[in-house]
Amino acid sequence: MSGKKIEQAREALKFVINQLQPTDTFNIVAYDSVVETFKPELQRADEATIKAALSFAEGLYPGGGTNIDGALQAALKLLQDPKRPSYVLFLTDGIPTVGELQELKIASNAKEANKVGARTFCFGVGFDVNSRLLDRIARDQRGQSVYVRPNENIEVSVSALYNKIGSPLLTDLQVAFEFDKPTSPGAAVAVSRIYPKTLVDLFYGEQLVMVGRYRQTGPAKVTLSGNLGGEKKSFSFPASFVEKSNDETHGYVEKLGATRRIGEIIDELDLRGQNKELIEELVQLSMKHGIITPYTSFLADENVRLADRTDHLRRAGEATLALDKADGRSGVEQRAYKGNLQNADNAAVAKLAAPRDDSSLGAGFGSGRGGPAASRPSPNATASRNAGIVVQDAEGKERDVYTVRNLGQKTFYRRNNQWQDATVKEDQIKNATRIKQFSKEYFELANTQGGKLAKYLVFDEPVILNLDGKIYQIDPPDPIAVEKGS
Repeated sequence: MSGKKIEQAREALKFVINQLQPTDTFNIVAYDSVVETFKPELQRADEATIKAALSFAEGLYPGGGTNIDGALQAALKLLQDPKRPSYVLFLTDGIPTVGELQELKIASNAKEANKVGARTFCFGVGFDVNSRLLDRIARDQRGQSVYVRPNENIEVSVSALYNKIGSPLLTDLQVAFEFDKPTSPGAAVAVSRIYPKTLVDLFYGEQLVMVGRYRQTGPAKVTLSGNLGGEKKSFSFPASFVEKSNDETHGYVEKLGATRRIGEIIDELDLRGQNKELIEELVQLSMKHGIITPYTSFLADENVRLADRTDHLRRAGEATLALDKADGRSGVEQRAYKGNLQNADNAAVAKLAAPRDDSSLGAGFGSGRGGPAASRPSPNATASRNAGIVVQDAEGKERDVYTVRNLGQKTFYRRNNQWQDATVKEDQIKNATRIKQFSKEYFELANTQGGKLAKYLVFDEPVILNLDGKIYQIDPPDPIAVEKGS
């Protein structure tokens, strides 16, 4: 690290030092080819020690190689008290060049050295970092990876994270679900696929957002427990797990669950390698929820058949090979994208593209950030008046896509000059009940849908809809002829 970056790193370090409280203990590990610590052991954050630490930070200068393995082990071995919440902020702008170089071995050594369950937060500065290694370390040690692009300020990123983790309210979180009616012996787990998969700590100003699936319905008690200053605390809340919602008020939860699940799938493919079942699930979730990832961008191509499962798996499998790239812009952007999905707190995680012209009729939420459309929509696509979604490729480059729409709880794809509900199968289209918009049949259908139909009719092309298991094709109304006066 040199030039402006080393200056920003010094300022970030000094910021953290100045935020330390008298009850905190700390140390600083500086490394290049050689690993050096500020003091042999953790120091109490009193006035004299802070002054000395700031002087140590001022004396940091660019060095030779990058001994990541040695630096991590030195930092983690300083931590000896399992009763105190411990955090390691690990900052690097390069790949390992000194000491242990093998990615899995470095992560394994760090895990072995971490005897107190410390949380490690990794900061990758620039594009010359092994982003997969940083993600692996953060995952193993219940932390998080933060990526600072070349044009971004290190101090801003470090201070933002420290402002959060500097005030832990509840550590070692656990959540339990207790139903009024006990689960019968041998029954499936009542609640499953909970994300985040590993609960860590709750910090000041944060809220815990969890999503998952449940098999059992009825009244229940949800208990959140953890440690507060070494004392066990628990908080219980009543809950009702309904069998079926009467409306779509909470429909966003399913999309949020899909968003986080896709993030977890990409993480598994990244850290464990290719897996056909996971790739198939990635495609299915991406298609259903319109979360167009860098690995499923082909779904935005109007020439790709939505029903061609074999082709989808082939394309997605080839696209996920990009995860083999651990460094460079592609490596960093892919891990940052994955992290955004895993940590999403709402389902609308992408930006909404601007309307193509001022006559836009509007559109729904954007999809998860993902890959570019494989082809641009045809120039004569009248539905291009509607807003699209902004997606990105594996290099982090963003594009507007106008062949995919998310409206309410549905995703639509433009195929053959019409819009198709993602839940409609290809063989169902030819048997769809055709209804002209604003006809008597249309209003009768709208009346049975309790007002849900209108939001799916923002296109000026035919729309294939699945409504309560029945397939309809809603055609635009006939144009009105107006005779001009003389």
